[in-house]
Amino acid sequence: MINKKNKIFLKPAVGAVCAAVISSGAFAGVPAAAFAAESVQPQNTAAVSKKAAVRTSEAEKENESLNKDTGSTGSGSETTDPNTENPDSEKPNTGETPEKKNGLVRENGVTYYYINGVKQFGRQKVNGTWYYFKKKSGAMGHGWVKIKGVKYYFGADGKGYIGRKKVKNTWYYFKKSSGALGRGWVKINGTKYYFNKKGQGVTGFQTISGAKYYFKSSGALGTGWKKVRGKKYYYGPKLFYGRHKINGKYYYFDKKTGAMKTGWVVLNKKKYYYNRNGQQAFGTVRIGKTYYTFDPKKKGALTNTVSDAMDTKAQKYSSSTGYLILVNLSSHQVRVYKGAKGNWKKVRTMTCTNGKSSTPTVTGEYTVGNKGLYFDTGTRGRCWYFTQFHGNYLFHSVIYDRSSSPKNIIDGTMGAGASHGCVRLALNNAKWIYNNIPRNTKVVTYR
Repeated sequence: MINKKNKIFLKPAVGAVCAAVISSGAFAGVPAAAFAAESVQPQNTAAVSKKAAVRTSEAEKENESLNKDTGSTGSGSETTDPNTENPDSEKPNTGETPEKKNGLVRENGVTYYYINGVKQFGRQKVNGTWYYFKKKSGAMGHGWVKIKGVKYYFGADGKGYIGRKKVKNTWYYFKKSSGALGRGWVKINGTKYYFNKKGQGVTGFQTISGAKYYFKSSGALGTGWKKVRGKKYYYGPKLFYGRHKINGKYYYFDKKTGAMKTGWVVLNKKKYYYNRNGQQAFGTVRIGKTYYTFDPKKKGALTNTVSDAMDTKAQKYSSSTGYLILVNLSSHQVRVYKGAKGNWKKVRTMTCTNGKSSTPTVTGEYTVGNKGLYFDTGTRGRCWYFTQFHGNYLFHSVIYDRSSSPKNIIDGTMGAGASHGCVRLALNNAKWIYNNIPRNTKVVTYR
């Protein structure tokens, strides 16, 4: 408002602004009359208020400009300490570029992979190890991942599995070059394993490409004997069928099941025999109470004839020399065997003359003792190539005269009881025993 005495009266707010402007010296040197002259111009109240507001705004702007130049707070009562940093002021730009991220970087508990600041995705090889980073977030992945139809597995540490690894109690194989899930046959440190279509390692009995195999609980391919429900099988490593030689012995395995056979086996109308251990019989063998002969030249096939009683009797004896002699005093036969107990094979059969009833040949088990070229008997006889088996009981030739060589036979009786107890033989047979049967060979005489 303006009174008649040319005094200026302003509203408190406007007055405060003007006082500040005047105090700051913004209008220094301006005559007071100028203010007075302006103030006496006839104006309505609204116009005055409008002009005052404009002037106030201009004064504030000038005041702000002044504060920037002088460091004043605006009230004129406080001054900014030049050593104190203004928190609202911008830091100077040094021109340096922030360092780019590289390698495996953990952010908020999640691992990512960067190359020159660029986040990587999918399967990545880092320092020789495969990892997987999710396609959307780039976060490191774990567990099974399928990429273009190929399966991979990444452990709790994110590393891709390589080689034979166990996942939830199941064995798998991951290729060494790529970590891709493998299938089929795999050889690891000399041991074979097999992984099925799902990539899982197999155990137990398996049929692969039509052949049967056995895998241990570890998954390793098994070989050798395997007993299942009382039946024996052999894997080499495939399951054996038919006749096979194992450690020098022949065995026969069922053509359908592969189970080891025992007892009689008929093949192509020929008979073969396999004992309780599954081993094939050769030579003369006792089966029950009867002895049979199996020809080794015919793969052990049974011969047409069953061994006679003398052959059967021979099998129960043993001899330290590999030879055995049986003398049947009733049939007047001497038979020589070669082999061992239970497997004696006859090599020579001879007709003999043994002791007459008044001077019988002893019966029992004896051994071969001394030998000699000849001895004289009676007044004019001579016996050639003698072999002792008990005291004065001998194997020798029929009786010849006392010529320097056996030429003239005095008593050539054969196949009867006619001697004084010795066992007489044809000259060639006596000589054969003399030349071939060693000392300590067992001799069995019986009726």
